[in-house]
Amino acid sequence: NALGEEASKKDLALREISLKVAALEGQLKAAEAANAASVVRLDKLRQEDQERQAASAAHTKALQDEVTQSTAELREASRKATEQEADLNRILSEKKIQEAEGASLRADVMRLKEELTAERNALGEEASKKDLALREISLK
Repeated sequence: NALGEEASKKDLALREISLKVAALEGQLKAAEAANAASVVRLDKLRQEDQERQAASAAHTKALQDEVTQSTAELREASRKATEQEADLNRILSEKKIQEAEGASLRADVMRLKEELTAERNALGEEASKKDLALREISLK
């Protein structure tokens, strides 16, 4: 009888242990399933992050290309503006030289006019003197 009770106690303890083991096995399977879901979710997040990084890199590259092109266009526009400024300065210098030459020519023309006027006046006086001398000769 005592052995039967003890066997029943041990059988009951064994059942309790089996139930605990089964419960722990259930918990382990649930933890493994949760872990597998976490791994899948982590892989998905990594893939999304890689896609975002690739999109960001492509966007950054596009912006860099745009900045590079804009910089090249600005440099070209600056070079052209510098050339145009140099051309304008050259034209302005040539104009100043031409104006100076024109002023010099005008001064030469005015001086020649004055000389011609003086010479014409002198010739006129000389002609008048000769005319007067001829009249005097004619009257004698």
